[in-house]
Amino acid sequence: MYALLSPEVPHLVRDLALVLGVAAITSVLFQKWRQPLVLGYLLAGAILGPNIPVPLHVYDETVLRDLSELGVTLVVFCIGLEFSLSRIGTMGAGALIATSVEMGLQLLLGVLIGHALGLDPRGGLFLGTLIAVSSTMLVQRVLNERTKDPRLRELVLGLLVVEDLGVILLLAILSAFSSGAEASWSEVGITTLKLGVFLISTLAIGMWLLPQAWLAVLRLRRKETTIVFALGVCFFFALVASAAGFSSALGAFLAGSILAQAGAGHEIERRIEGVRDMFAAVFFVTVGMLVDPDVLLEHAGLVALLFGVVVVGKFFGVGLGTFLSGADRPVAVRAGLAMGQIGEFGFVVAGMGVSSQFLPAHYSSVAVAVCALSAFTAPLFLSHADSIAAGVERVLPRRLETLGSLYSAWLAQLRASGARDVRYEAQRKLLRALALDLGALALLVGATGTLYARGTPAVARALDLGPAAAGAVLLLLVAVPALPLLARVLVHTRKLALAMAMKALPPVQGRMDAAVTPRRSLAMAVQVALLLAAATPLVALAAPFLPVLASPAVVLVVVIPLAWLVWRAATQLDGHVRAGAEVIAEALVQSQGNQAAVALLPQLLPGIGELRVVPLDSGNPCCGATLRELELASGCGAQVYAVTRGTERITMPDEDFELRAGDLVALGGSPDAVAAAERRLHAAPHA
Repeated sequence: MYALLSPEVPHLVRDLALVLGVAAITSVLFQKWRQPLVLGYLLAGAILGPNIPVPLHVYDETVLRDLSELGVTLVVFCIGLEFSLSRIGTMGAGALIATSVEMGLQLLLGVLIGHALGLDPRGGLFLGTLIAVSSTMLVQRVLNERTKDPRLRELVLGLLVVEDLGVILLLAILSAFSSGAEASWSEVGITTLKLGVFLISTLAIGMWLLPQAWLAVLRLRRKETTIVFALGVCFFFALVASAAGFSSALGAFLAGSILAQAGAGHEIERRIEGVRDMFAAVFFVTVGMLVDPDVLLEHAGLVALLFGVVVVGKFFGVGLGTFLSGADRPVAVRAGLAMGQIGEFGFVVAGMGVSSQFLPAHYSSVAVAVCALSAFTAPLFLSHADSIAAGVERVLPRRLETLGSLYSAWLAQLRASGARDVRYEAQRKLLRALALDLGALALLVGATGTLYARGTPAVARALDLGPAAAGAVLLLLVAVPALPLLARVLVHTRKLALAMAMKALPPVQGRMDAAVTPRRSLAMAVQVALLLAAATPLVALAAPFLPVLASPAVVLVVVIPLAWLVWRAATQLDGHVRAGAEVIAEALVQSQGNQAAVALLPQLLPGIGELRVVPLDSGNPCCGATLRELELASGCGAQVYAVTRGTERITMPDEDFELRAGDLVALGGSPDAVAAAERRLHAAPHA
């Protein structure tokens, strides 16, 4: 043992032996305890670090941190290998809307909390980015162990891909800040312009050269050549990005994406998986070395605060965003619970913020503690997802529950109609006009952020006002050109929402249009989703450069009218659905549940979603159970329109309604929700 620790042994060999040996032991233990391996690596780092009195310490932490950078680069490179450039189009607008809402909300919370904690505005952006992105590795583990729902898996993995793309772009901006740029929108604009030029030029050159190079390497049929080629491309792109003033992770991500587009992603990832895992382990161990128990005890309140913001903010942001993108309510709740943690990118952001002195040194330890806590609690919360979803349903007014069920059904119809209809020119024109309006609004907000800090003193001197009054005058002056842009955004989102609603619920020719009310509700809901997706990240990125109360005020100005519109639409829709439920119940009584008669009802009552009638035989185990116990709404996302017993009609039954043998249960909602509810009605009671 003494010989192993002798000074004659090369320091790097000794340190790697300690790191990988201790990490192997802790990872085996954590795997046996069914806990994330990342936590085992963090514990290994804490053991080897200087802050815990254990007689095992590495000799040169600087060299290990350099090696850990390789781990970060390789992890990001592999993320890029799973994100081909064409994949953005296949994910559709839903993932972009959901990620925009949830990341924008977390960024805004981070900026506001950072201001309350006395951080620099750029420190608030670092903090917001730290809590905005979930860990791909941790989320995949939670999904593998706690759920078998393919809808949830597909939804969450799509969100993670877009999140990774978003945080890569944020890291590019933050790396410019960490190099000393001023916290103004003019500098952000210059950085964004440089980023755009870098992305376009890098992608153009890469897409021209790399596919041919990959084909040449592939023809050699040599495993080692494939590995050397892939790693060479990865680190060359990382070097170019770093030389351009951006994060090396951006270059590695671009390299992976270009190779994935060339069809090399799966093969390269399989070849370099072992190398990536080893250096990733070194990265997490070096992060764990930063943990100081005394610091954590001193800042336990900050750990608890950020842990609460991550869990609650992610639950609300991801849940709302995924619901607005078309997911059923139970799936949205589970997605919010599964993504309620931070991971590897959080450590990168924390380290960048600390090294640039925009975050205090103890935030590295705090980030590790928040990651560990959220990694433990995310599987626990997801295992109680049905109970949590049931609690959400209990506090949700019935009319909003009805609107939520039908909204998912309408978007399912919209996706189906979109798959059949290739005529998108009108929608594309509206999207281009909306993008231009939002770009102009972003520039105006950016100019406001820059002018506020630099122009307020001039206005105060010119008008002999105090700083607060001068700032208010300046904001009012800027609001004048902003109002026409806001009006155009409202008009274009309304037109786009109406076009989508007409596609999902087309008018019926030759008779009364019974889809007027649901079509109007769908158009309103889609417009709300578009406005929230556009406004949330814009307000979040503007928050560091404006008065602290400006962002919450803007949020209230946007949210209160939208909430009123949602409530009004839900009220109108509730009356429409109750009238439709009476028709459904009458048809069931008259036809005795004849499937041919039931199949005609969606044509007579457009907008009610998928409709299915489930008969309960005498041996059905659900007989005697209440709707609350079966959790058809909270667990499946389906709506019970009516139940008939012989000639008795029960429309829109409440949660305490008890099912009996011989009942005919009419279910409505999205196809997935109705199918899940039907399966549950043929199984034992859920509760």
